[in-house]
Amino acid sequence: METALKSTLQEYCHRMGFPLPTYTTTRCGGPDHEPLFISQATIDDVIYTGVAAGSKSRAENSAAYNAYLKMSAPHPDLLPIPSFTRVHRQPAS
Repeated sequence: METALKSTLQEYCHRMGFPLPTYTTTRCGGPDHEPLFISQATIDDVIYTGVAAGSKSRAENSAAYNAYLKMSAPHPDLLPIPSFTRVHRQPAS
């Protein structure tokens, strides 16, 4: 499961014609025996940040998950415009 999210994002990028993601992971806190890491996935100059995690691998998967969710969500400008039925009312007598 650890690499599944990164693989899913990589496959999505390949399928959609995006460059493959690159990851930058840094330590963001925690004591020496329990460090916390945060990771950013960069795709086509867009940075997607994950949440802090207890390992570099989990931090990268969090960034990959965030990137995949945002990239695969339908863009609001591309959603179909709902059609509304106009109701004609008779003037009050």
